[in-house]
Parts: sequence; structure tokens; C-alpha cells
Amino acid sequence: MAYMQVVPNSIVPWVGFPSAIELPAEQLVPNVLIWTQHLVRPTLARPGVRSSMIGKTSPKHAMKMCRNVYLGETTMATPSAIDSPGRHGLQDGSGITRREAIFVGCSGVFGVGLNSALQARATVQDPSIKESVKPRGDRLTRTPRQLAEQLAAVYGMRFEQVAYIPALPLIAKLRLSELTGDMKYSEWVDDLVAPFRREEASPVPKSGSEQAGHLVFAELASRAQGEDRRHWIRLCRSAADQIFGKDDMPLQVMPFHNEMSDAVFMAGPILAATGKLTGERKYFNAAAAHFASMREFCLRPDGLYRHSPLCEAAWGRGNGFPALGLAFALSDWPEDHPARNGVLADFRKHMAALKTHQDARTGCWHQVVDHPESYDEYTCTCMIGCAMQRGIRRGWLAKEEYGPCVVRAWRAILERTGPDGKLVNVCTGTGKQKSLQDYLTRPAINGRDDRGGAMGLIFSVELLTTDNLHGG
Repeated sequence: MAYMQVVPNSIVPWVGFPSAIELPAEQLVPNVLIWTQHLVRPTLARPGVRSSMIGKTSPKHAMKMCRNVYLGETTMATPSAIDSPGRHGLQDGSGITRREAIFVGCSGVFGVGLNSALQARATVQDPSIKESVKPRGDRLTRTPRQLAEQLAAVYGMRFEQVAYIPALPLIAKLRLSELTGDMKYSEWVDDLVAPFRREEASPVPKSGSEQAGHLVFAELASRAQGEDRRHWIRLCRSAADQIFGKDDMPLQVMPFHNEMSDAVFMAGPILAATGKLTGERKYFNAAAAHFASMREFCLRPDGLYRHSPLCEAAWGRGNGFPALGLAFALSDWPEDHPARNGVLADFRKHMAALKTHQDARTGCWHQVVDHPESYDEYTCTCMIGCAMQRGIRRGWLAKEEYGPCVVRAWRAILERTGPDGKLVNVCTGTGKQKSLQDYLTRPAINGRDDRGGAMGLIFSVELLTTDNLHGG
């Protein structure tokens, strides 16, 4: 029989909790569930599907919920049962095993990162199943290229809607081909965008997400010549020109902004990219006005962004969007434009505010940035890490100050990204919420997720760009 010794992380505040417990493996999960009544922040996300935090329920109900999720009403009496996919897995049959689910559960129950839960907080004496729970050391040694290639094999395989989630992996793949010389990635993109090249589809954005999706056309235009280039630029204009009124004067803010901080990313980069491609400064003027309006809507005095004026909650991805949006826009902004210094100052202030809220233990930023009791969130960690790395690479941020933040964020993403593209703690799609509690209880997705995969790819390729510049 396999036994696990579980040693809770010493920095988690426990009430009446033993320092070490040795249990038969098949008893581990039921006992872990009993311990939820002692927790300050019991966060258990169901692998592969959307679920919610259980901290607001009674211990009895929490135990019942978790038992159903992780055990699937089985006793897991044998190693083979433990290591076979359970009902908690994904619908396509690629779900994680029950043993892996135990560790995902442990990461929430013990308040530690998944890799910390895997590493030796649990040790197994039975050699017949030792390998199945042994932490994957090679996961943490993957290079940016290796992780990017693993994610590229899973994400960015469809482009039926011009929106930011399917577009970002295509942008990453174009850059991956450029950086590695492996042209298969750009060939995949060429196949996917063919209907738009043949003008079988002429998308007109009906949301901020669709405006940002046109960034893929900007990426294609930057690599094209002649009529192809002119065609892709026309598609970029179809999004960017939405900020201009009938008199061709810029509106104060891009349509579809919804007073949400997301709009810093949804509109700013496509305006700047179109300005760079066309040489028309009106797009930068419009972007500067848009950023100023978004500051009025969402920027807090402490330098973080609230998600919307409905409440002051600094949602994780609601800060990832401004971080990435300002970084991408600045990358295309002319040095001599009068608004550039102001946009750069805004970027630096935001990075400085975010820096203080990175979890020093996990390397992540949290679901609500300034609430460390909220769960470690995958996408905002990628987005903020990418923005910081872009800032270092472009000379906007000091490497000695922000480099360690990027290193910690990168390790966190390596821990939370499987070689098969499965991810840990991706906050589900989130519109305006009315209260802090609404953000704290947003479901986390564990498993494959297109939004999370897109952000993981963008972060990996940004790091690969730096490696290539330095001959790494």
C-alpha cells in the first residue's frame, strides 16, 4: 500500500492543524477535505471545467462537493484506480488522473503552488507508483522555445472569429517561425487566414475583443509587400477607424470600451499598429485620447486599475490588459510623438504598482491583485510578465529591478503549464462585476483553455525574442 506524508507549508496560517500526517494514499483526499474546515482560504478548482471557490460554503457541504469532484464516488483502492482518468477529466478523454487531481486539490488545500504540492510535500514509499507522483523536473528546465512549441501544437488551430483569443496565438506563431526558422508555424497561420486574404470575409468589429483580433492583420501586414500589405492594412483600418467620428475627428474613447480596463488592450495596440503601418499620426493622437479616457474610468490612486467603475476591485486580468496594452502600443509609438512620454510614464507607474503585489513565494499575481488570499491566476501572470519583459528589452524598465520579477513569473508559468497544454488556475471570462466578492469567487479553469494558452504563448515568445537577441 502506498503512503504519503503531507507536510503543510509553514507560511499558511493553520488552526489546530498537525505538522505532519502519514496516511494511506486512498485516504488522502477524504482527509484533505476534512481539513478544509480549518482553512483561511479554501480554493479548490475542478480540473478541466469551470467551477467556483468553496470557501463560502459550510465545511460539510465543502467536503461533499470536493469528494464528488475528486473521487467521483470511488475509493481509489488501488494504484491503477488512482492513476486512471477519472470523471473529473475533460470531455475528450484527455483529463488528468485522479492522482493528479489529488495534487491539484492539495495545491488549493495547502495554499501552495501546484509544483510545491507535487514536490515533497508528498512522498511515496511504494516504488511501483513512485514515478507517477514524482515531480517533473524537466518541466521547470524547459526553455521559452520549448514551451512555445508545446503550446503552439495545441493552441491557435482555428480562426473562425476575428477576436483577441484566437488572434494572439497566430501572432505568436508568426514570430516563432521568424525566431526559430521553422516555417511550419507561419504556414499554419497562412492557411487559417486564407479566407481573409481572398476577401471571403471582411470583418467589421462589433466588440473590443474583435478590434484587438485585428492585431493579427497588423502582424501580417508588417511581413507583407505590395497588394498583400495594402490588403492587410485595409483590414487594420476597419478596426482602428471606429474611433473616428463622421467628421474624421477622434472620439474621446474607442466604441465598445464598456468602461472596462480591458479596453486599454482592446483598442490601444491596434490604433498604434495602424499608425505605424500607415504613417498617419492621427492614430497615435486617438490612442493617446483613448488611454486618457480609460485612466479616468479605471485607474486607481495607487497605480492599479479597477476593472470598471462599478467597484474598486483590481482584478488580475483587468490589470494584465492595461499592462500588455500599453507595452504593445509603446512598441509601435514614434519616439518624436508628443504623447509618447506620457504613455511611457503611465506604463512605468503601472509596472511599479504591480511589482509590489507579485507573490514572492509562487511568482504569480493573484486573481485580485492586492488580495493575496485570492488564487494565483495564470493569465495575468503571463500578461504582466510579458509586459515587464518587453519593458526590459526595449529599455523602458531597469533589468536589475524588474528582471527578478520576470524570472519568478516564468518559473510560475512553467510550473502551471503541462507539455500537453493543460494549465492551472485560468480565470474564466469575466465582465463587469458589482463587488470584490464577485471577483474573488470567479471560477478558475484547470485544463486546456484557449485564453490561457494564448497568453502563455505570447509570454514564451517574448522571452524567446530576448534569448535570440542575446544569443541564448
